[in-house]
Amino acid sequence: MRHYSHMRITDAIYRNVRAAVVLLERESAAAFAPFDLTLAQFGALDVTSQNAGLRMGELADRLLIDDSTTTRIVTSLVDRGLVERTRDPIDGRAFVLTVTAVGEKLRTQAAQAHSAMLADRLSVLAKEDQTSLESGLRTLIDSLYPERTSA
Repeated sequence: MRHYSHMRITDAIYRNVRAAVVLLERESAAAFAPFDLTLAQFGALDVTSQNAGLRMGELADRLLIDDSTTTRIVTSLVDRGLVERTRDPIDGRAFVLTVTAVGEKLRTQAAQAHSAMLADRLSVLAKEDQTSLESGLRTLIDSLYPERTSA
């Protein structure tokens, strides 16, 4: 086991988390490519599927992206018939999102491919290490963004 000073361990954690995210995003992009989905499009499709009637601004908040990026992503999903964007019946200025049947089928297929890829890549970690990693990252995320709704 390596011995680090406090500053070195925090720097090492940051570098390793960042590298893992970059590498897993590359693997994720490859997993979604056969479905003609980007990582961002899948994220929007997945969150919308779990939250029917979600407003555009709420989707942006959950994805941690700005409104204009959300609009571009959602427009691409609407153009493909994967998501419907309709006026909010309560506030006509806002739009709500619903995944179509075609979108849900594609989301399910893409999610299965992505889950299989993640299971394969994370299999290098013992189950206990996977659990500890998830718990530690959840604690860190909650402390950095306490108002975020768990996805």
